[in-house]
Amino acid sequence: MSDSIFLVRPNHELIEAVQAPYALERDLQELLAEHVQLLPGGQIDRINPRRWQLVKREAGVPNEEGGGAWWAVDHLFVDQDAVPTFVEVKRSNDLRIRREVVAQMLEYAANGTAYWRAETLRGWYDEHAGSSEKGATMLAEWLRRNDEVPEEVAEEFWSRVEVNLRDSNVRCIFVADEIPPTLQRLVEFLNEQLRRVQVLAVEVRQYEAGSDGTRAIVPRVIGATAAAAAIKTGASTPQRRVPWTVEEVCDDIRHRLPGLAWIPERVVAWAKSKEGMILTGGKGLNYRSFTVTYDTHRTKGPRERGIFMVQAGPDSYATLEVRLRRMRTTPPYRTNPGRQEFTELIRGIGSPRLAQALQANESRPNLPLADINEAGLEHLLSLCDQWCRAVRQHTDDEEEEPADDL
Repeated sequence: MSDSIFLVRPNHELIEAVQAPYALERDLQELLAEHVQLLPGGQIDRINPRRWQLVKREAGVPNEEGGGAWWAVDHLFVDQDAVPTFVEVKRSNDLRIRREVVAQMLEYAANGTAYWRAETLRGWYDEHAGSSEKGATMLAEWLRRNDEVPEEVAEEFWSRVEVNLRDSNVRCIFVADEIPPTLQRLVEFLNEQLRRVQVLAVEVRQYEAGSDGTRAIVPRVIGATAAAAAIKTGASTPQRRVPWTVEEVCDDIRHRLPGLAWIPERVVAWAKSKEGMILTGGKGLNYRSFTVTYDTHRTKGPRERGIFMVQAGPDSYATLEVRLRRMRTTPPYRTNPGRQEFTELIRGIGSPRLAQALQANESRPNLPLADINEAGLEHLLSLCDQWCRAVRQHTDDEEEEPADDL
């Protein structure tokens, strides 16, 4: 049933704006993509209103590790706390809005958190921005951190996205011109039962005010109940108070993957044998991890640069993450000749995964431990030795011309 809102001119003339349906579902989709503020962040979080960045429209969701797009969520956003936000748009006359859309959204969330990597999301975001450099700058400005190095801001932000994905700290929002009572009750029930995942609906009603095409758009959040807020208190920061120790991470891999425990053990032994290496435990709530960072002794720009992260993932899955972007953007590898040298060194390892990551300009490719052999790991550590020597020998006052494609 249609209703009206009323606009008041300065001369107190009252103008009735009558509710009007969207002609097509894609009209509402495009409106949301162009005007993300129609997701009313102040209604979702009144103390710290949510702000959004569009990552991708029609974001493909795989149904297996390394798989292609099996489904596609209408819009994928991130908020200022790096929480991935799935948005599915339907018109109220679509019968699927009653039940099917809920199952559909839960499939997106279940598989996206399991099989997406933050690197994929960053690639989509940077592609939309025009380049990785423009994406980092745009992100730093949006986060109001203009006084910091954009690439460092971006690295930190997408690392937080990765943590949120692994810990299923995501948000699901159903958007429609009118939310039927059946969907409203489902949304409220799910939001009150799920501790990590926030489930909401946004009703975006459209009203026509005259024959000149002027419209009024009135968004309203559904599902943000007091009960749900109480349940989720503290759930938006899914981190341990105390970081995992390196030994705890290695013990977890020894227990679940005894045949692969030699890999993190070798990485730890290598790091401890090198002056300037720092081992830091992660704070992921569900998955244990540690990071290997190198003290470059640089006086300009960030001094410590990440090299590896070992993560003990779910079930029989564990990875060695290589921080390619940070390594290849550290002088002397930031220049075009240095970039080419680094590329050749990585290709010389003989890892198809790393070669693919270079070609796709990935910053943090994950190598499943099961895919690493002894010769390949030794070659990778030898490359890192060479990288460390070159970085330490490079002086900050040497001329630096960034690579063209950074």
